[in-house]
Amino acid sequence: MKFSYKIFISTLLLIMFTLSIGETIMLTVTFNNAIDSEIEHAQRENLMMRMEIATLVRNYNRAIYRNEREALDSVLETLSENWKKEKRQFRIIDKNNRVITESQGFTDFINMNNVANIEEELNYKIYRDKESYYVQVNTLLKLNEKEIIIENSKNLSSVFSYRKEQQTIFLQVALVIGGIGGLINWVVVRWISKPINEMTKAMKKIMSGNLTVRVENKSTDELGTLANYFNSMTESLEKNMNDLKEAARRQEDFVGSFAHEIKTPLTSIIGYADILRSKKLDESTTFTAANYIFSEGKRLENLSIKLLELIVERKTQIKYKKISITKLIDDVLKITDRSLVEKEIKVDLDINSFYVNVDEDLMKTVLINLIDNARKAINIEGIIRIKAQKEEENIKIDIIDNGKGIPKKDLEKIKEAFYMVDKSRSRKEGGAGLGLTICTQIMKLHNGDMIYESELNKGTKVSLVWKEMKNEERN
Repeated sequence: MKFSYKIFISTLLLIMFTLSIGETIMLTVTFNNAIDSEIEHAQRENLMMRMEIATLVRNYNRAIYRNEREALDSVLETLSENWKKEKRQFRIIDKNNRVITESQGFTDFINMNNVANIEEELNYKIYRDKESYYVQVNTLLKLNEKEIIIENSKNLSSVFSYRKEQQTIFLQVALVIGGIGGLINWVVVRWISKPINEMTKAMKKIMSGNLTVRVENKSTDELGTLANYFNSMTESLEKNMNDLKEAARRQEDFVGSFAHEIKTPLTSIIGYADILRSKKLDESTTFTAANYIFSEGKRLENLSIKLLELIVERKTQIKYKKISITKLIDDVLKITDRSLVEKEIKVDLDINSFYVNVDEDLMKTVLINLIDNARKAINIEGIIRIKAQKEEENIKIDIIDNGKGIPKKDLEKIKEAFYMVDKSRSRKEGGAGLGLTICTQIMKLHNGDMIYESELNKGTKVSLVWKEMKNEERN
């Protein structure tokens, strides 16, 4: 390391270290004092509550109450109302942790293991609930006929918030001081050794994998010529690396996408093949099963070619085919029927009879994905509703389930590659987070879109919307 760099770094570190030590000491002392003060306040409050209960119970009117227990119940009822009006946070429990009375509208008390065994002995514990901090105090009150534990709690969030604000202020001050000192040193260093330093930094970045770095060159001397050759070399290297990465990424996308898409039809194919293998069937049933296996095999063959073109070769043209919407959905349900039956899921159809111009294999891929996602989101004996309608040139297919729904924070990300709302469930079902990415690409090829509406624990509605293309547009 150059001497000028050593001066720059050591000076900056010394400044930051000194500021850090001072800030740490100051914040620690201030914070501890504030916490101690709040704890003392909570303890005093607990002792006052204890004193009020003990005084009133031990001097109860024997003409009114038959025994101490009746007096205790009456005293606690009266004091609880007063404490609630004062917005105290309290709980009175017996030795068996049964709640006798407590304040309302407050975070649940924690169970403290170190309950006091000696009267007037105060125990406390600081704990966190979500984004808030609390101190909880307890003490034991022994009466003639009963022992009770008095607990109260105080919010410490303001103390922690104040410390955080102080840390932010210190950081801002440290950055300003460090920035000024660093700027002065940096100007001197750059002025002396700018050309060589720039190339050295660029080489380090290239070694770490950053191929976008370039050397700024305004010189016409030997160092300027070297910088020009260096930039040309880096540009060539970056282009070659990007080409290799893009090719590898496309191949990975294709493999992952194809594996994802063949899972559902393969399940049905295996099921039919198992029936043919294990049971003696009549000729009609045998033909139906064999025909299904053959047709699905051909569909997977066509699908693999189209996914290859779509993902690897990035083709944007598809072959449209006029097909009945009823037949399209019926074919899809035959593929997904086995998995739906296993979970006892009913399918409710509301389909207007009309024809659409689509790529049949790709559109089936979209519908299979969405129905399979609905299946995964539904518990046993759920319902999937499929609606299809056409208004003039606008086509809309709705797939509605009564499953667990999707959180609002996940709706915007759900079409991203490899994004999974419920990762544990997706892995269990064999998902990879690629299905909706493929569906989005396919809908774009049809000049359409997928629209998600979902409510947690109530269900999800996915709408496929696109405009019917005219003959001249398809050509």
